[in-house]
Amino acid sequence: MSQKKIIAGVLVLIGVLGVFLMMTRGDGEEETTVAKTPVAKTVKRDAKPAERRSSKGKMNREVELLFDDDPEGSLRLEGHVFDSTGDSVEGAIVSLDSRPPRFTKSEEDGSFFFDKLVGRTYDMVARAPEGVAGPVTARLSDTTEPVILNLVAGGMVSVKVVSAEEPDGVSGVSVDLRGLDVQNATTDETGMAEFQHVPVGRYRVVGSAEGYTPARSRAIVSRSGAHAETQLTLVPGSKVSGRVIDDEGKAVAGARVIYRGASSWGVRASPRLDGVLSDAAGEFSFEALPGGSFRFSATADGFAEGSSGLVSLDASNETTGVVVTMEPGAKLQGRVLSVGGEGVPAARVRVAIGGGRRMGPRQRTREVFSDDKGHYELSGLSRK
Repeated sequence: MSQKKIIAGVLVLIGVLGVFLMMTRGDGEEETTVAKTPVAKTVKRDAKPAERRSSKGKMNREVELLFDDDPEGSLRLEGHVFDSTGDSVEGAIVSLDSRPPRFTKSEEDGSFFFDKLVGRTYDMVARAPEGVAGPVTARLSDTTEPVILNLVAGGMVSVKVVSAEEPDGVSGVSVDLRGLDVQNATTDETGMAEFQHVPVGRYRVVGSAEGYTPARSRAIVSRSGAHAETQLTLVPGSKVSGRVIDDEGKAVAGARVIYRGASSWGVRASPRLDGVLSDAAGEFSFEALPGGSFRFSATADGFAEGSSGLVSLDASNETTGVVVTMEPGAKLQGRVLSVGGEGVPAARVRVAIGGGRRMGPRQRTREVFSDDKGHYELSGLSRK
């Protein structure tokens, strides 16, 4: 082969490699999303929703996975908490990543339990003044032995809260540390909030103060005894109010309303921790949200998830008249069977709108586990 052909081949190879690297370079953001459809074929069982990426390394922005509550099961998860000397620990807070998350305290002899669970894999952590334990993963069955949680030195997370008006620190701000374990603290006169006993893991840090939009950051405790530091900057926001109605224009009371940033996916409410409920007249409000484009959505028993149109906020003037319309929901029931015809417990069942790839907003995929006899149920689905 001639030297010119070799050089040409090398140049072509470099060009292809350059295009490949540009296509596979991630944007560094983490989102509660899953891999591209078909979901069941591309998502690993042990992947956490906030960490899932496509095979090319980019966060997929097309599908969002929504977790339904676990069905009531017949299994019981038991365990014991011990300190570094082997003594039982009373009053340790044990967190379990069930749906919804559950928390309990260890008894005088260090024992704890969670009942009415299904036979799936659970993660848990423990926290006490003596230290922390976990995350520990347990696959629950009727033969699972008690889980032993041995406390070690906990991590520490320091949060500094500032604003344009108070760059040296804002006092009295409520700060949440959200992960498998959830903690809350209030900033002192220097604007500092500290969490002393933190299990290993990734956390969202959210600060809330009157007149300001919720400030968000992240913290990672990578190992026992690690110290993570982060800063929150409070930005003034404006009040937003609206009403939840059904398809006939009647008020929907008790609907849980959340917001999602259309221009910035990272600005979104946690349904469990940030959602607000509509009153008897269907009215709801958020005290302070930042400027930008948002959609407001609502969930309620008997209805499919409803959404508002695109709403633009300027963070200075109050926004009123946001309307979230909900339609009657459908219920999907079924059973997962083995090849022998037996019910399969704790099977993951997912449902999404059919008809191929959707255009527009993210595809919202629901997931639920089957119960002890393989039965599953998803309610509040769109009639599609």
